[in-house]
Amino acid sequence: MKEQEFAIWLYGSCARGDVDRHSDRDVLVVGYAPPSELSFRLAPLGSGLSVSHHDWPEIVAMADYGSLFLHHLRLEGTCVFEPPGSLGRLTRLLGGLGPYTRARRDLKAFELAMDDVRSAPRHLTTPQFEMTVLATVLRHSSVLGCYVTGAPKFGRTDAFRSLSERWSIPPSVADDFTALYRFRLYEEGRSEPPYQATWAHVDLWTAFAGCFLRCLEEEIHEYESRVLAARSDGERSWR
Repeated sequence: MKEQEFAIWLYGSCARGDVDRHSDRDVLVVGYAPPSELSFRLAPLGSGLSVSHHDWPEIVAMADYGSLFLHHLRLEGTCVFEPPGSLGRLTRLLGGLGPYTRARRDLKAFELAMDDVRSAPRHLTTPQFEMTVLATVLRHSSVLGCYVTGAPKFGRTDAFRSLSERWSIPPSVADDFTALYRFRLYEEGRSEPPYQATWAHVDLWTAFAGCFLRCLEEEIHEYESRVLAARSDGERSWR
């Protein structure tokens, strides 16, 4: 029955085992689960769940471009429950996942977000909000950077720390980023701000992020030359 074609997976910090006091429990539900069944299956996971829903066609479409989220799920996710009608379906899809093909598009989105920070009328925004934007851009660009360099990481701050080591950024900057990301957690109601942000802080992180994205662009170029070009050559040979 179609009602039984669903899957429930846990991912994020709970699946990785690095939960801290700021963590929530990230759950993916694919397909349609009857509400009573879903409530029953989620109950053992406790409170504070962050549940995302996708239907199967959405997941298949994401797999077609090698979604980073699906790579995250394949690397760190764990199955909570799948009924017989969909048993192993998501695992098989993840097993055939190809390389991510939207890195260049993501980079453009990060650059546009940085343009917004630079051009934002300061009488219409606050340093705290712009620090949240900067934290978000640096977190997601770090995840992308770790993926394209062949060492995927998806944690809140470990991707940034990993790239910092690769690019010889001082460890103290990674510690500063951990504090910066608390502005994002504050916006989500999961933390207090680490300090009173000023426009000087915003300017400093904006300049840093610009350099960070330029390094990322170089890594993406190498990734596209190495991985995506090889994939294209393989497809031509198969034909």
